[in-house]
Order: sequence, then C-alpha cells, then structure tokens
Amino acid sequence: VILASNNKSNIDSAFIRRFNAIIHFPFPSPQERERIWRVAFPPKGSLDDQLDLQSLATKYELSGSAIVSVLHYASLQTIYRNSTVLCKKDVLEGIKREYEKEERVFHK
Repeated sequence: VILASNNKSNIDSAFIRRFNAIIHFPFPSPQERERIWRVAFPPKGSLDDQLDLQSLATKYELSGSAIVSVLHYASLQTIYRNSTVLCKKDVLEGIKREYEKEERVFHK
C-alpha cells in the first residue's frame, strides 16, 4: 500500500508507526515549478500579458499537482468567459484556492 499526503500532521501517529518507510518529497524548486507551469499549460490557451510564469514559480511554493489544479481552475474560468486567454486574476484565484486547501496564507 502506498499513501501520499501533503500534510503529515493530518495522519494519526498510531497509523504512521505501522509504516515500513516514510519518504519525504520536497516541493519543487522555483526552476522546477516554472517548468511544471510551462508543461501543464493548456495547449490551446494563451497567457495574459500581465502573467509571468517565472515570477509565479518564484513567488508561490506549490506542488506539481497544485499547479495543475490552478491551471484547471483558471482554464474553466477562461471557458466560462468564452475566451482562450488565461488571465492573471483567475490564476491568482486558483493559487489562493490551493493555499486555502493547505491552510496556508496567500499573499498576492
């Protein structure tokens, strides 16, 4: 059995004691996050001119799956607006939502 969690403190300590091994995977570095942003970016979309993936990668520490979730959220908002341009507002809202899931404080 393989389990994954972004927050070890949510797992009962008696349960953790029964694991044979625990492997910690750190958050990706800013360079790795930028690459994830670029690879996960929707192929038919385009970026708002105000959106800089390098700055997002540097400023916001997110896991790969969180970056994908942010892009899914922003893509849905883009479709809702009947557009193909991912706007900064939607991406930042997606990041905020991911931070809230992890009970982290979001700063624009």
